[in-house]
Amino acid sequence: MLKKVISFLIVLLMFFSFTACDFYDSEDKDFASQDTTADASALYSSTTSSTVALSPAATGRSPRVTPIGNGEDQITVMVYMCGSDLESEDGSATADINEMLYATLSDQVNVIIETGGASEWQNSVIDADSNQRWLVTGSGLELLDDAGLQNMTDPDTLSEFVQFCAENYPANRNILVFWDHGGGTLGGYGSDEHYPDGTMSLAQIDTALSDANVTFDWIGFDCCMMCTVETAFVAEKYADYLIASQRSEPGGGWYYTDWLNALSANSSLSSPEVGQVIVNSFIREEQGGEYGDELTLSMIDLTAYAPFMDALYAYLSSVNTELIDTSAYKEVSKARYDSRSLGEEEYDQVDLSYLANNISLGDSTELLSTLSQTVLFSQETADHYAGLSLYFPYASIESVEDTLNTAKSIGLDESYQKFMSDFASLMAGGQIFSSGGTSNPLSSDTSSTDDYSDTSWLDSDLISEYESYYEENTYDYTELEIVEKDDQYVLEMSQDDWDLISAVYLEVFLDVGDGYLHLGSDDVAEFNDDGDLIVGFDDNSWVALDGHIVSFFAEESGEDAVWEGYVPAYVNDEEAKIILVWDDSGAYVAGYERVYDSNMASRGLIDLQDGDVIEFLGDFYTYDGDYDDQYIFDSLVVGGDLSVTYEDVGDGDCLIYYSLYDIYQNVFWTESLLYSIN
Repeated sequence: MLKKVISFLIVLLMFFSFTACDFYDSEDKDFASQDTTADASALYSSTTSSTVALSPAATGRSPRVTPIGNGEDQITVMVYMCGSDLESEDGSATADINEMLYATLSDQVNVIIETGGASEWQNSVIDADSNQRWLVTGSGLELLDDAGLQNMTDPDTLSEFVQFCAENYPANRNILVFWDHGGGTLGGYGSDEHYPDGTMSLAQIDTALSDANVTFDWIGFDCCMMCTVETAFVAEKYADYLIASQRSEPGGGWYYTDWLNALSANSSLSSPEVGQVIVNSFIREEQGGEYGDELTLSMIDLTAYAPFMDALYAYLSSVNTELIDTSAYKEVSKARYDSRSLGEEEYDQVDLSYLANNISLGDSTELLSTLSQTVLFSQETADHYAGLSLYFPYASIESVEDTLNTAKSIGLDESYQKFMSDFASLMAGGQIFSSGGTSNPLSSDTSSTDDYSDTSWLDSDLISEYESYYEENTYDYTELEIVEKDDQYVLEMSQDDWDLISAVYLEVFLDVGDGYLHLGSDDVAEFNDDGDLIVGFDDNSWVALDGHIVSFFAEESGEDAVWEGYVPAYVNDEEAKIILVWDDSGAYVAGYERVYDSNMASRGLIDLQDGDVIEFLGDFYTYDGDYDDQYIFDSLVVGGDLSVTYEDVGDGDCLIYYSLYDIYQNVFWTESLLYSIN
């Protein structure tokens, strides 16, 4: 084994205060100034705000790992750190390694890190061209092994790391932490910059942990979106507890110093106590940042997971029976839409408790009871989260095939698979019946539905049985006509028709002299006393940043008068979404997030810095109605906080439409109205 002690003198190539990571100020990185000695009970009590059961749930299996007690336990913490752009761009991994180094580790706690996956590391020690294994010590990092360049999203790389740790640092308590991007049940884990094609799916994680053959006290995901039913199902096979987030995490992620200090002070500290230190310190450190009102972190008791899964299977079966027997698709679809994860709809995950309370079908009593036992505790600053999310196809049924293959591979019950496939089949049937809705009128492409005929999940017989339902519960878009009424233009629809619609957006196209620029979609909908949608663009204004008109796409209108959307742009030549928020304090730029080709969540928001170059992107259409391309149409250099206002779009004519999304995710476009300043 290669051993080389390296003093971890960090030479940062970027300031710690920048980007989404909410890095601590550089003066906080002075090792000598850190008070790293803390009593474990003090850490536990000072950050605890709720009662925790320190023993297994009344039902379920016994823990596979039981501490020896009296501080005699030996612990190996394995940190699988795929640096990705979080490190190469932002230095987030380096910041978390520093937090580990700040801890006062005892001889009974070994922290082993595998580094890889980043094209560059923001320190002078770690080699970006090789996977390296490090021991965290009081004097720095000790290089244990250089494994050569390997793909961090390859399950073999993970299993070899776990085996290396178990063989060289045997312990009666093993802990595994995944560090990087996460994409939930759909996206899995990791984004290796050296191997950009693909992530590690839940099925591959299952394979890796099975091959490693190590039992863990707990498994954690310091990643986005990984606290799901499906992730926990995999983790339960190998661990007693799971710690993960239901939503996107800020780039800073967990705060490592406190919980490593707690374990070092008492290596027999129970996992729930350690988990509470992790959860509470995460909320404490991050709630002052841009993502402060969107935080979630949970500890799942996997010893209670089997009874919970039995209850979930029974619940999904009962809902599915009523869905089919009573033709209740509309009720389930609306409940699914109302339960969506605002701002993160593309990942098709919903909080399970919120969903069960929104669905009127089935009896959720036993499900919610067992859910409360398996969610040992959670903290969240976001609304409508209770600790555990469920995959539920809605925004993208194109992903159902891959997800169901994963479900089969990891061993999820047929009742789970049948519910997901039946709901997706009924949604696909509604799309087929309506031919996918109507297309963007400025595009020469005709509306069409995806071809699901080759998928394993599509139930053609079920769709045929639902044919009469589709006839009664499908919007007739041929009646989608704007009329003049009481000196206003309105869209008249019956209440029955409106009941089939889940979302309405204003679409604006600006004549720029050689075609139309799509200014975007705004979820502004105003109705008259008769229930008609008022169609208008009378003030000729649109969203602007520092006076620059931008393309803007509304994403969510949550409760408590919070409204959010994004502006497509390049920020310093990187494709990004600039996030705008309207709340009680006014309108402001919350930051930006990078755009990824894979189904990975952007980990936190990145602050715009003075000198950043923003190039605004927009979709252009010809006068003949053909989509041209996406172009840069304006730019600015950041200098101070950017103002968010509505400004006059100028002298160009505007074509406005409304797009309506129905319960099958069909999109219907109204006819246009031309607004001319002349």
